[in-house]
Amino acid sequence: LPDESRLAILDLLLCCTRSDAPEIARIPLNFWFKVRCRVFEMGHEAQDRLLNFFAPAYTELLRVLLLLSRHPVESDAQTADNFAMMRENVADSLDDCCIMLGAQSVFQLLCDSAVNEARNLVALPAAQQLTSWRAVEAALFCVAAIHRRVVVDGMPNFYETIALLPQLPPAEELRKTLFRCSGYYSKAL
Repeated sequence: LPDESRLAILDLLLCCTRSDAPEIARIPLNFWFKVRCRVFEMGHEAQDRLLNFFAPAYTELLRVLLLLSRHPVESDAQTADNFAMMRENVADSLDDCCIMLGAQSVFQLLCDSAVNEARNLVALPAAQQLTSWRAVEAALFCVAAIHRRVVVDGMPNFYETIALLPQLPPAEELRKTLFRCSGYYSKAL
C-alpha cells in the first residue's frame, strides 16, 4: 500500500479509538500494540523508518488516550467497571507510546498537558473547579501510569506540574490520583 493509504487507515483507527463508547474505543488499542510489536521485529534500518512513519499516529494516540482517561461525568456500577477496564487498557497503550516515541518524549507531552489543564482549571471560578477537574486528573493518571519508564531529573515541566498541585480543587478522585502520582515520583521531588 502507498503511504497515503496507510495514513488513511491509521486515521480511521484513531477515529475508532476516539469513540465515546468504551467497548468500541478499546478494540483498536490492540492494533497499536501489534504495530509496536511488529516494528521491533524488524531490522534496525526498517525500524527507524517505521518509527518515523508511525510517530505522528502514536502522538495523536497519546492525545486520544488522555481523553479516554477522563472520568465519566455520571457513573453507575457498569460505567465504573467499564472505566476501570478502560484505564487498564490506556495504561498498556501508554506503554506502547513510550516504546514507539520514547518515554521522555511521552512524559514531556503528558506533563505539558497536565500543566495546561491545571492552569485552565485554576483560572475557573472555585465553584466551577469542583466539576471541571477531569482533564487534569486524566493527565496525572497518565503521568503516573508511565512512572517506571521515565527519568525526571532536569524536567522543568514536571516541577511546574507539581507546583500547580496545591491550587487544585479538593475533588476526591483528583486528590487520589494526585497522591498516587506524587508517590511514584517522590524521589524526584
